[in-house]
Amino acid sequence: MNTILHHALKTAMTRKLALLAATAAGMISLAPMSAQAGDRHHDDDHFGLDIRIGSDRPARRWVPGVCEDRATQVWVEPVYRNVCDQVYERPVYRTEIDRVYCEPVYRTVCETIWVPDRFETRDVTCYDRGRPYLQSERVLVCRGHYEKVEHRVLVTEGHYDTVERQVPVSDGRYRRVDRQEMVTPGHYETRVERVEVVPGHWDTGYASSGWDLHIRR
Repeated sequence: MNTILHHALKTAMTRKLALLAATAAGMISLAPMSAQAGDRHHDDDHFGLDIRIGSDRPARRWVPGVCEDRATQVWVEPVYRNVCDQVYERPVYRTEIDRVYCEPVYRTVCETIWVPDRFETRDVTCYDRGRPYLQSERVLVCRGHYEKVEHRVLVTEGHYDTVERQVPVSDGRYRRVDRQEMVTPGHYETRVERVEVVPGHWDTGYASSGWDLHIRR
């Protein structure tokens, strides 16, 4: 808008300047003729024309700021996303301790032993001249032999033992676990930014407008 207005004023001032120049030229050409027709003896008489275009008055104009592009290193924070996983939780057990009595432990041992002849004293009926009578005699009942004999041998005496057992506290189950997963790691980026080097400001100068015409003799 300021540029268009300035151009219009400049065109108008150029046209006025041309018109004033033509007018001044005509008056200058008429001035010698009038001077000669009047009084040629007055050499001290003189004729002058002053033309002043415009007037000096303070004016303000906006001066745009000066900008330039600058490359800067900018830290870009890492990008994460939320991920939901299904995690299986094992069952939880509690250990309990009991005291249990253990019976004694025996081992059966088999041995081969010699069993000697076994005699017994028995009453034996004897006859003397046809008359019976009893007489005690040693009689072999069982001849000597080998025999297998089994017997129990104590291995461990009876005692109390400490027995541990697992008692379930909670059953196994699946649980949702939220976690953050990195999508883009943190990094530096080069960014071009437009930076104002000289800020915009108002400049105070002088503007010319209008015109003045003075004729002096």
